[in-house]
Order: sequence, then structure tokens, then C-alpha cells
Amino acid sequence: MDEGLLEKQPYQSEPVRHEYLLTAKGRDSFGVLMAMNAWGDRWFAGEEGAPIVFRHERCGHQGLAEVVCSSCGEAMTAEDTRPRLGPGYPARLAERAQVRERFGE
Repeated sequence: MDEGLLEKQPYQSEPVRHEYLLTAKGRDSFGVLMAMNAWGDRWFAGEEGAPIVFRHERCGHQGLAEVVCSSCGEAMTAEDTRPRLGPGYPARLAERAQVRERFGE
């Protein structure tokens, strides 16, 4: 709750009881959780398969999380994706030679 992923709301007054609901920030973490679930299924699911599957209600099919490029739609993998300095990277650090070298600048 300290990070704003959940909000506590009372649903009963006698005795007071609360439910914890996802905030917009919490709902935005869905992709991260789906990716972690897909990774766990790949590396830890038994022969019988994944313990939980996800149905995409819009198309009606079972789906898996994928990280895809927002421009071309192709899968992004560790082999073909490189981090680059972004506009929010601290300027005083970006000037360092080792930082520029690390990011291929």
C-alpha cells in the first residue's frame, strides 16, 4: 500500500472489515505479473502443464504474455534488444565515458 498499488476500502462497519483494491498503478503492473507467470510456467510447470491459464476475453483464446516492440509488433528478446540512454537519465552521469560506453553512445 505504501507504493500506491492497492487502496484499502471498508466494506463492513460492524466489525470494520476492509478489502484491498488495485489502483490504476496496481492495474498497470498486470503485464509484469503476466510475464513472470509465463516465465514460471516455462521453467517450473510439471509435465501436466501450467497450473493456471489465462483467457483473453476479447478474442476468446488462451494466451501467454509476450514482450513485443510497440512499433513493429515483433517479439523483443535479450539477443536483439539493447538499452539506450533515455531522456530521463541524469545528465551528470550520462557525460561519463564508462556510461556512454555501456550504452553504446
